[in-house]
Amino acid sequence: MALAFTNLAAAVDSTDATSYNVSVSAPAANSWLIIDVFSQVVSGTANTPGLSGGSLSYVQEAQASDTAVRKLTRFVAQISGAGPGAYTLAVDFSGQTQLRCFVHVTGVTGGHASDICVNANSLTATGSDNTSERTLNAFASADNRPLMATAKMQAAEAMTPGAGYTELADPAGTESTRLQTIYHASTADLTPNASWTTGATWLAIASEVQVAAGGGGSTATDPFGMSGFFGA
Repeated sequence: MALAFTNLAAAVDSTDATSYNVSVSAPAANSWLIIDVFSQVVSGTANTPGLSGGSLSYVQEAQASDTAVRKLTRFVAQISGAGPGAYTLAVDFSGQTQLRCFVHVTGVTGGHASDICVNANSLTATGSDNTSERTLNAFASADNRPLMATAKMQAAEAMTPGAGYTELADPAGTESTRLQTIYHASTADLTPNASWTTGATWLAIASEVQVAAGGGGSTATDPFGMSGFFGA
């Protein structure tokens, strides 16, 4: 079975708050979730968010931070059996007020039975220009695929995926920050990248997503469009 990627939530909120709720569309049975969270505080060190919802266990995969006030964090969660159906994902910062919080939830089918991302090949990058890129190490399988999230500040325009990459989400918020998720549709490319016009500060996390034993290739779907939103 080939890897397949689906956007289940793409939520933006620029409200000052200590916690946020995200509506997640129903994941497929026996699948994985990869969750990317960008957050920012006024000063000090931004807390790492805690996730809950859907009776799932969320494990931190990687975290990027260019300054203490901004963080991009990737989590994974495994769904065994039928799964929770559509549910509310709670993103909590342990009482610390955030300036904004952006969340993408990507559903993955056809993934490895025990670990969806190669831990040693979930890498971070930061920069201040008009291109985000993170070179990954050689993949364990030619059927594995790269998945990259980029958080871009100070420039409101949309990001353009690199050649051969498919965009899963890049919703516009009310401010100049954006969060984009992309993956390569056909090859185990080692240089996931995105670009935009105006130079800006950015954070990125790129991971090698593992196919199930005997699987191959990949597909992408987004049947719900920008399906995620923040609730009360």
